[in-house]
Amino acid sequence: MFSGHKRWVWGLEQTFPGSPMFFTSSVDETVRVWDIRLDNPCVAILDDFQGAVAGIALNPAQNRLICGAFDVSFHITRQLEDSPKSLNSSLRI
Repeated sequence: MFSGHKRWVWGLEQTFPGSPMFFTSSVDETVRVWDIRLDNPCVAILDDFQGAVAGIALNPAQNRLICGAFDVSFHITRQLEDSPKSLNSSLRI
């Protein structure tokens, strides 16, 4: 069992088929990155939203995460790399 979000989880997206990593979006205005191989599986938190994060999607062709929120915005991350820290840089539209 994974825990960390403070409110309901609305979205779940696996990084790539067979990957041990996945993303969750929540009413708590965050997106979390999880790695099931670790004892502390939450490896990164995106928290620059001002509303519930209603949806997430991975664009595998460009290796980017797209997040839509109730603050009438969506975020597109920079290209994902091996490090979850690369998620902390996103374009807010």
